[in-house]
Amino acid sequence: MKTAAVAGASLALACKGPSAGGTDPNKNEPQEPPPPTSHRDGPPIVCDPLPPPVNCEAISDTSYAITFLSKEAKVVKTEKGLGVELSVTAGYGPQQESLRFPEKPKLKGAEAVKVDLLGARLVVVFVPEKGAKKVAVETPLACGQRSTTVTFEVDVSAPPKEGQLLDVAFAQK
Repeated sequence: MKTAAVAGASLALACKGPSAGGTDPNKNEPQEPPPPTSHRDGPPIVCDPLPPPVNCEAISDTSYAITFLSKEAKVVKTEKGLGVELSVTAGYGPQQESLRFPEKPKLKGAEAVKVDLLGARLVVVFVPEKGAKKVAVETPLACGQRSTTVTFEVDVSAPPKEGQLLDVAFAQK
């Protein structure tokens, strides 16, 4: 059985008992789950920790804000030739209810072809300007009534190949 519990400032999903079945490591054969255990058999085991909540009061500190962001850039086909799709996701699980991209980003060194603002997800497709080595994508990130501006730098110096992943870094001001 799984139950949710408060662990410090975070929530955690706990599994009762020491094991939930699986493979016997000594015999490499399927193993039956043990019989149900009572709460007196030991403390629950954390099996699926939930991420910590976002402190919206601290979101204006960019170094704090970027800890909630995951990013990926790849070369894609556009109606204007090869371009780059930058995808940024803010938070994980319940954190996504607090974080959002409220407005379109500003680009330096590229022309935007498509921008999707999907709450806690931002997708920008752009075509770099001729001769550009890096493209800066500057976007606000909001949490509650507070916000900060986050800048991503995408390395576009290599000759593009469709599907190729590109380096993306956070630019600190």
